[in-house]
This record gives sequence, C-alpha cells and structure tokens, in this order.
Amino acid sequence: MNHKTWQILNAAHRHTRNLMGVAICIALMVLFAGRAMAQLDQGAIIGVVQDSTGAVIPNADVTLTAVDTGLVLKTKSRAVSS
Repeated sequence: MNHKTWQILNAAHRHTRNLMGVAICIALMVLFAGRAMAQLDQGAIIGVVQDSTGAVIPNADVTLTAVDTGLVLKTKSRAVSS
C-alpha cells in the first residue's frame, strides 16, 4: 500500500469512528428519553377544604410541603361541582 492509499483509509476510518460516536449518542438519548420524562412533576391532590363546622371554604390558601425535599408549593383551592 502506498502512502496516499494509507492516508485515504486512515481518514475513512476516523470518519467512521466519528459517525459511530454520534450514532451511539443518539441511541442513548432515545433510550433514556423515557426516564427523563419520568422526572417531571406530575400529580393531583383531590379533597375538600372545610372549616370546623364542615362548611366548604372557597378560594382557601393551600400549601403543600414535601417533607423529604422541603419543596413547598402554594396555590388556592378551586370550586368543582360534582
């Protein structure tokens, strides 16, 4: 093999390695995309805010605290008819 042929083959090999690296990165992103989506905050709390007599309190301030992380979310209750 002459020097020119060796240079061409070496360049092709580097190009193929780069493409393989990109393909592996894309495959890993696709593979772990579902796990990343699982990290989104999602959920619902359903209940009735009442005073001591049992009367419903409209637009009550509601504070939710995650004991393990200390995350605090504040909102207002909303009326929902059943």
